Amino acid sequence: MEVKEEKKFEKVKKEENKQVGKIKNKKDLYYIISIVIAICLIVLIAFVILTLQQTPEKLLNNILSNLKEGKLEKINQYISYEEILGTSDLLSSKEFNEETKKSLFNKLEWKILEVKTEKDKATINLEITNKDFKIIIEKYMQKALSAVFSGKNLENDEIKNYLVEEINNQEAQTITQTKTIEFTKKDNKWEITVNNELIDALLPNLRETVDTLNNNKLI
Repeated sequence: MEVKEEKKFEKVKKEENKQVGKIKNKKDLYYIISIVIAICLIVLIAFVILTLQQTPEKLLNNILSNLKEGKLEKINQYISYEEILGTSDLLSSKEFNEETKKSLFNKLEWKILEVKTEKDKATINLEITNKDFKIIIEKYMQKALSAVFSGKNLENDEIKNYLVEEINNQEAQTITQTKTIEFTKKDNKWEITVNNELIDALLPNLRETVDTLNNNKLI
């Protein structure tokens, strides 16, 4: 009788050990799965951070893309749009509505040639194409002078409408240049440097032509 009881006890004990083993195996499995999921999450987060991290190249592409597409409200996330236009009194006229401002860059094309980064400084060498503002202003001046010499009594704002017409002209000639754009990292964030090189890249020959006309007191 006692032998049977012992065998029964041993059988129960073995079953209990099996159950405990299963529980341990499940706990180990859950633990391993948890570790794998945690590692995957860490890798995913690191990938997202690296993907979203702004680089000088991404920053420049964002600025130029938004300018070309006329998304003026997005430009100020990266650069002062008014600071670009403020380089010339010609572009600060009230006749320059949103559509005209968009037309300034609707022929913009670019190709990044080289990116150099060293600590908190970076430069991008690019080939960039936009309307040739020397030709635009020359045609504007021809229209304005022709109107004046014909005896038309035009207000200043009416004369500036000739400039608006030339800027909006779909047949406006373009010019391709090679420019070097500078960047500086501040508070771990890249910022584009607004200087004459950038202005001349975005608005080819505008600054030089306006300076010449101002010196000759033609505008």
